[in-house]
Amino acid sequence: MIRKAVSHDVSRIAEILVFVKRIRYRPIFQDDEYSFGVLQVLPVAREYSEYMTIMES
Repeated sequence: MIRKAVSHDVSRIAEILVFVKRIRYRPIFQDDEYSFGVLQVLPVAREYSEYMTIMES
């Protein structure tokens, strides 16, 4: 069963998003500097957390 995401799920969702983007886009763009330097879990989690705050309002 799939449940609605809640605020304490943000870090895990961010980990999954970063992992998938690294796996899927790395062969296409071949940009390790972005994939492993710029694309980090914490900034993605912060962005997703802000999005969830807006959606819960």
